[in-house]
Amino acid sequence: VHKFDHFKELEGPNSLKERHITEDVPVLGCLFLSVARAVGVETPLYEALVRVASAINQTDYYAEGRTMENLGIGDLRGVRVRKYFEQGE
Repeated sequence: VHKFDHFKELEGPNSLKERHITEDVPVLGCLFLSVARAVGVETPLYEALVRVASAINQTDYYAEGRTMENLGIGDLRGVRVRKYFEQGE
């Protein structure tokens, strides 16, 4: 589709140390995983991707990333997770 040709000119990511990995995995990816775990949804492929990125960059993204645990809401489970994100309670 030619209306998307300008995307071909964008640079990156050109390495596994660019922000697409070093920012997106610990911030978005790890929060996604912790929420999925808290509500009982298995995400083995996504978890594997976070582990692979961590191994490649020799950084434990889950331990250092944004998770429910390090946001102080790691005790929430199930319906309480949804209620927290919807109502802040």
